[in-house]
Amino acid sequence: MLSFIKVISTGLMCITIAWELGHLSDLPIWQTIPNYFNYIFLLARFALIIHVIEGIAAAYYAPTQNKNPLKYGIYTFTA
Repeated sequence: MLSFIKVISTGLMCITIAWELGHLSDLPIWQTIPNYFNYIFLLARFALIIHVIEGIAAAYYAPTQNKNPLKYGIYTFTA
């Protein structure tokens, strides 16, 4: 069950990043999306920011656990 949650979490983070990049590029499709999707964007941004903070904290404390900071930070960000 835990690995299933990690796979779903990683997939959702990738979708959120792609969604944000698409939204920032101002594609014409974003002009036709209803306003209630703004709440989904807000939730996705919040989750993305929390994961970034989590990844930075993991990378900072990785050397105390004898782990590679970059690898550990990226793993924590996506998990």
